[in-house]
Amino acid sequence: MDWKLRVLEAIDRRLDHRFRILCRLAMRWDGLSKKDIQTVERNWGYLD
Repeated sequence: MDWKLRVLEAIDRRLDHRFRILCRLAMRWDGLSKKDIQTVERNWGYLD
């Protein structure tokens, strides 16, 4: 994992749905793979 994922994981876990969507889009634009995004969401407790 690189530092960007660690920073994202450090963000408050009580993010609202819209912010989660924006984070997902931002991670996509940043070139993270779907697996990396799912890892972040799982760590946040957001995996649907």
